[in-house]
Amino acid sequence: YLKAIPNLKMFYPGTSHELNKIIELRAISPDGPMVILYPYEGIREDEDMYHPKEPVLEHAEIINESEMGYILSVGNTLGAALELKKLLSNENIDFGIVNIRWINPLPKDQLLLLLKAVRYVITTEENILEGGFGSSIAELIVDNELTCKLLRSGITSSFVVPGNKQELCKETKIDADSILRNIKKRWVELF
Repeated sequence: YLKAIPNLKMFYPGTSHELNKIIELRAISPDGPMVILYPYEGIREDEDMYHPKEPVLEHAEIINESEMGYILSVGNTLGAALELKKLLSNENIDFGIVNIRWINPLPKDQLLLLLKAVRYVITTEENILEGGFGSSIAELIVDNELTCKLLRSGITSSFVVPGNKQELCKETKIDADSILRNIKKRWVELF
């Protein structure tokens, strides 16, 4: 619903380092209205293994490159994206990971370069699919006549009861194992 507000920047950090950095930058140079999204949950234990303490925030972060496909992740689904990459690697399937960060405006030029070069794209989000991050990527693909296949991973339009994050991710099928099962159903040719 926030995407409908003109000129509203939306930033969703994947790590606590990115959160701290964007707050520092905004304190120094507040440039127009901005929303910083961040979940109410603990910091991932593996955060320092994958991310520099001084992130460059102007564009999306390419964690791993691939010629086959990319997992596009926002915010707190980065852990699931990293786990999914491991599960795919166990199947001898090499996908790269992109930590998007900017939901609005999307880093379109950077994404177009990446998506033109691959056959498969997966989006991960803890959000309702309709009108979410995955929908923005679908629009980008269609509007630019890209040929890559897209699988959006998010929550179907329903109420989610409060509870433990891991249990809720499994219940809503946005955990790495559920996404892998969905990939196997959708893209049989990969396996």
